[in-house]
Amino acid sequence: MLDEVVAAVERGYALHDAPSSADTERSRALLTEAQVHALKLIEGCEEELGVTESPTLQALLWCLRGKAMTLGEEGRGSLEAEALLADAVKLHPSLIDAWNCLGECFWHRNELETARCTFVCALEHERSAGTLQLLSMLLRTMARLGHEHPAALLAESVQLAKESVRRDAAAAKCWLGLGCAHLVVYLDVSQTAEELHLAHKALSQA
Repeated sequence: MLDEVVAAVERGYALHDAPSSADTERSRALLTEAQVHALKLIEGCEEELGVTESPTLQALLWCLRGKAMTLGEEGRGSLEAEALLADAVKLHPSLIDAWNCLGECFWHRNELETARCTFVCALEHERSAGTLQLLSMLLRTMARLGHEHPAALLAESVQLAKESVRRDAAAAKCWLGLGCAHLVVYLDVSQTAEELHLAHKALSQA
């Protein structure tokens, strides 16, 4: 049953980035439906498992519930989601998905430096392609919002994006992130043909 719960939560969480998110009314309906379904499955799973003495399993359940809470009105910035995800990483620090979702909670509340620290903490446990891609994207956002040393932030963003591609060359998101990183460097820093070529190459691969 746990596999079914994970699949339902992942499908719901992915709706945040789906094309339908541009249609607010339709998006809200889909998110609400997904949340109700996910929470029902989580509650059923918790009842079936009872009180668990496994920190790994308890952390996973908190993580899944936290992700499900982002499907509510507060979205990915949900305070309830943050609390659940924070408990999950405290109990099981190697749960990278919880770290990544926690970072996104802070990001969506515009707490960018806290989000950055959260992704860095995740990388200390595992240099996963997903975390690298998220941190790379966050650094580009920070650079374009006028944070200190934007050129250095963008350079680091490119390096992180390159590493994400090396770790998961089959992931379109990683190639897209690399292409965007090169494109932002082209637009904001270098404006060289080489940078534009690298952006085009990565985006084509995506």
